[in-house]
Amino acid sequence: MNIFVRPSIIFPIIVLSFFSGETSLAQEKVQFSGYGAAGYKFYDRNILRQYNQEVYYEGKLQADIKINRHLDAQLDMRGSSEDERLLLREFSVKFDYLKYLKFKVGNIKKPFGLEQLVNTEELLTVERSYIQRSISDIGYGGRSVSLMAYYKFNKKRSEFPFSYSLALMKDNSLNTSLAGRFSFHDEALIYSLNYLYQRLGGEYPERANGFSADLVYEGELLKSSFEVQYVEDPIESQRLKLSGEGRNVYVCGIKSINAFSINPDGEVIKTIEPVLLAGMYFPDSREKNTHTFEIIAGGNIYLDKDLRLRLNGDLLLSKDRYNSSYSTTDSKLVFECQVTF
Repeated sequence: MNIFVRPSIIFPIIVLSFFSGETSLAQEKVQFSGYGAAGYKFYDRNILRQYNQEVYYEGKLQADIKINRHLDAQLDMRGSSEDERLLLREFSVKFDYLKYLKFKVGNIKKPFGLEQLVNTEELLTVERSYIQRSISDIGYGGRSVSLMAYYKFNKKRSEFPFSYSLALMKDNSLNTSLAGRFSFHDEALIYSLNYLYQRLGGEYPERANGFSADLVYEGELLKSSFEVQYVEDPIESQRLKLSGEGRNVYVCGIKSINAFSINPDGEVIKTIEPVLLAGMYFPDSREKNTHTFEIIAGGNIYLDKDLRLRLNGDLLLSKDRYNSSYSTTDSKLVFECQVTF
């Protein structure tokens, strides 16, 4: 039987083979982490146009490499049933020479938006919200090759109760971005402000600005957040200007995510975590009749701190100025089993 190995996974296999040996280099300088998940989705869709059911699996393998006490590197590899291959999602190098100032270079997350900055395996919901995905699609999310100056709050250094990041980003097109995020930590509360500037080059250049503010409460049993995002859609703004309407389009998203931990401390079930997300999305803030309400209700059942069963009902209620009633198209029910390590 012939076995075909995709060229796209050869490099990650070589890297992992090198670092997974029982050498002192691997034991002392490389730490692995990640997750694996498998699940089922059922969509509210017209099956004549698109499948309304989906089974999936996905995984992440991250290698944190300690070069010396001032330098660290990271490799982040992902695979899923959708891609059917292993992809190098992130490579970065961290420079730690100063107490309250660090630098990072590589293909890293754009520091904009609260939900965007949470790792997939640490999300309270199975997936990021429709609101966050929509804003990411117009340039306010994802990863980019960047140079970032930052500092993350450390409880051992409580005399400096701040976190911040300032990043200059560039991709393979003519697009350039600049983002800044500032947070103030007050015990269990975190207050944050965000800004992102985009410049789209090409024959018809476009500039866009985005703003975000969020409040987070991280209690022992309760986790709660509220976020408001107001950003310019550079793609739609460009289209309207070319069509003669000549105006900028501003997108608005508002959402709150809440979770509460119940600890039965049973032999099988360790923690039950109900989750509720509620939000509203306006793709054009001037068109108040075009909007989407999103409600995600569900929860996580922990059989161990590293294994959880997850169930989410993601309800989307959408309408536009041409319809008086709401549509539930693309609402979905998601079940997932996730293991982290």
